[in-house]
Amino acid sequence: MLIYAWLLIIRSMKHLFYFLLAIPVIEILVLIELGSYLSTSSIILLIICTAAIGLFLVRRAGLHTLAKGRNKLQNGELPQAEVVEGLLLMIAGALLLTPGLITDIAGFLILVPLLRKAIANYSLKKIIPSIISPNPSTDGTTQWQSKTTIIEGEFKDLDPHEVVLPNQIQDDNK
Repeated sequence: MLIYAWLLIIRSMKHLFYFLLAIPVIEILVLIELGSYLSTSSIILLIICTAAIGLFLVRRAGLHTLAKGRNKLQNGELPQAEVVEGLLLMIAGALLLTPGLITDIAGFLILVPLLRKAIANYSLKKIIPSIISPNPSTDGTTQWQSKTTIIEGEFKDLDPHEVVLPNQIQDDNK
């Protein structure tokens, strides 16, 4: 299971590299364009304010999600959606701390409760089972499919010095 997850990560590393390379370039282009409308101090203040407001909202949403998870645990349920929402809130916090307006917009979008719940539910139904299960076409089960073939049958010990031809084998049940 761990090997399969690593193979998925290695395959997506090339795309992740290009994505992570493109984000700062886009952010710089947006800030340069915004610089023609606002002063430098206004842009810096805007970046600091969006980060501060965003982190306050992430903390608040995180405490709410933690309380929902605790309630589910007390009721004997697994807080799967809450765990995924918590991971999404961590991603939102990282995006909001990254200087730039595009990452701030993405972080604030994750903070919208309906959108966050939709992403968490989609992750639980589609993405996570395909990472855990090597065969995503199955009905969501996470069982590994064996590549060995099991053949059931009966056998009879023969004397190794005795040569038996296939047509001479007798059935003991007769």
